[in-house]
Amino acid sequence: MAILKEACVGDYLEAKKAYELGANRIELCANLKEGGITPSYGTILLAKENLKIPINVMIRPRGGSFVFTKDEIRIMEMDIEFCREAKVNAVVIGVLTED
Repeated sequence: MAILKEACVGDYLEAKKAYELGANRIELCANLKEGGITPSYGTILLAKENLKIPINVMIRPRGGSFVFTKDEIRIMEMDIEFCREAKVNAVVIGVLTED
């Protein structure tokens, strides 16, 4: 059984390096210092274009709490739709209620 090597990266250059070092899958984020947020559309498209492995995209409009407003949820929905159209492998998401 092969071991899956997934790299959680904070930008395209880190994703490219992980790919070159043998990663089998990328979790593409931005701003890892804040726990990871949604990367730019350009970053997503460039990774899809150049890295021939599955790309999972973080969906998170901001750092901090995982309790989001209705507007932030709408932003996340639009980002997910973009990722669907870009044919990324999957999205990575976490949402909490105030309870």
